[in-house]
Amino acid sequence: MKLKITITGKVHDVGYRPFLFRLACRYSITHFDARNVVIEDKQAVEVLVDGEEQDVKEFVERIKSDKPLHAAVEDVKIEEFDGRIGTIKSFIDVFIIEQLDRIIQIGRSYLQKQDKTIGAIHETRTYLGEKIDLLRDDLKSTRFDSCD
Repeated sequence: MKLKITITGKVHDVGYRPFLFRLACRYSITHFDARNVVIEDKQAVEVLVDGEEQDVKEFVERIKSDKPLHAAVEDVKIEEFDGRIGTIKSFIDVFIIEQLDRIIQIGRSYLQKQDKTIGAIHETRTYLGEKIDLLRDDLKSTRFDSCD
């Protein structure tokens, strides 16, 4: 049984695709794909599934009744699908690469921020060092008389 399931709402960056993957494994779905998309300015996850009819029906019922903790589902649309669907193994391989790429991009962003912070600290240290040197020179040239 092949289906296309479109879930709309707050469904991006809440762990929806890993949630769906775990369900697909639990219900022995043999072919699976899930992609974050935007439809009419709304977040959506498009899910393609293919497997034994009973397994797919149980998978769909679970999608209707459950969701990731931080997701807010507005609608679940289910329709028949007659296109090609990759294996669940191919989905997880691609998903892992996508997530690693995200981690790399976030890491690069943090490194750039770190470089700017280190630069600002160095400039501040240089500025304060110059002020301390000036103050030291002023103190050396100032004669203090004792108040005896």
